[in-house]
Amino acid sequence: MRIFINFLSIVFCVFILSCNSSNQYKENIYDVENPDFSFLKEALKGKRIVALGESSLGYGDLQSLKGKMVQYLHDELDYDVFIMDAGYGDAKICWENINLSDDGAETKGNSLNKNSRSEEFSPLFKYIKDQSETDDKLIYTGYDTKISGNAFNFKLGNTINRVEIKIIQDSITSGIESFNTLFRLKDSFEFQYHKNKSFAGIDLAILVLNDNREEFLEKEIATKKELDILLHTLDYLHKSSDIDFGEANNVGLALRDSLMAENVINQIKTEYSDKKIILWGHNGRIEKSAGEGDNIKWMGHYLVEEFGDDYYAMGMYCKKGNIFAHWKKTNQPFDINEEGFIEKTLFDINQSGVFVNLPKYQAGQTEWFHNQINGYEPEAGGKVFFIPSKRFDGVLLLPETSVPTFISKSTR
Repeated sequence: MRIFINFLSIVFCVFILSCNSSNQYKENIYDVENPDFSFLKEALKGKRIVALGESSLGYGDLQSLKGKMVQYLHDELDYDVFIMDAGYGDAKICWENINLSDDGAETKGNSLNKNSRSEEFSPLFKYIKDQSETDDKLIYTGYDTKISGNAFNFKLGNTINRVEIKIIQDSITSGIESFNTLFRLKDSFEFQYHKNKSFAGIDLAILVLNDNREEFLEKEIATKKELDILLHTLDYLHKSSDIDFGEANNVGLALRDSLMAENVINQIKTEYSDKKIILWGHNGRIEKSAGEGDNIKWMGHYLVEEFGDDYYAMGMYCKKGNIFAHWKKTNQPFDINEEGFIEKTLFDINQSGVFVNLPKYQAGQTEWFHNQINGYEPEAGGKVFFIPSKRFDGVLLLPETSVPTFISKSTR
């Protein structure tokens, strides 16, 4: 039986710590055997946008916990839009065709990237599907400028293939393939070659969609909404790859996050102007301010500038267990016992799971959350250095985790 199932049989203590005028703390304890996230009612009071972070994509049990939290936020706190770190086009096309999904599995499989297509996500996507058949929908969408799943490519291919000129179809397909290759290249000649191919294919796809728009609509090849999604996605593919050789790890990252922020902000201010929002992403993506030595402006930095106190960033960590290191394609044990790490600090508060609703940053204060601390974030280089109350509004610790289910099976 997996660690998370066993974990549900014990008490998961959550302490909400908030400073009041006498510098005291209030505690709230709940039992995960019957999952209860009611501590969020106070923490999220007046917050329109809640961003759920994670210190790694390789924590299966954290994915499960976050999925349950999303359901609670929708059921109990009236958050009606779920914006995933999935490709904008993939997630949007999947939502437009949610009626074709039997139990949410197709939506999950066709919109998420390969490192997120685990069984831990299945209950959440079944919930999204089930709610889509009611008046109380949990709207599903994405914000990434890259292609994460199959939905966008499938819809684009089915649409442009109705233009019966094979060279056009092939040029567009190869251009999209070059985009997916671009950020992995190390050779400058190949980089420029694939960049040019990518631009040519993307521009041609935009031309075909615009020139044949009326025919596509009249023959019901695509809806107006689907065509708008395809065009928006292509435009952002072009923008996010407009970098030179050698810039993918600095200029490219910063450009991509600025465009992802645009995707989130535009959706919130136009399509979902009257709704409360759940955002899902890595800690580094949803953070309010950068850690020590990090000079990139990430997506969350733009969001807190735009939405101010309406935005709540929740960093999430795991103390020990096993992680799937997708960059090495291996499962690795870990246990953060070193002093000066947020995982050990939170675990020492209570030998279980802990949630801390952080106060506003105050310089010169002695509390741990107002001072520099380390965090284990493998995808961000392994160790990050930051001040918790500047970077997040709240932090959560899961005491133990295992790797995502589909990864466990694939490595046997």
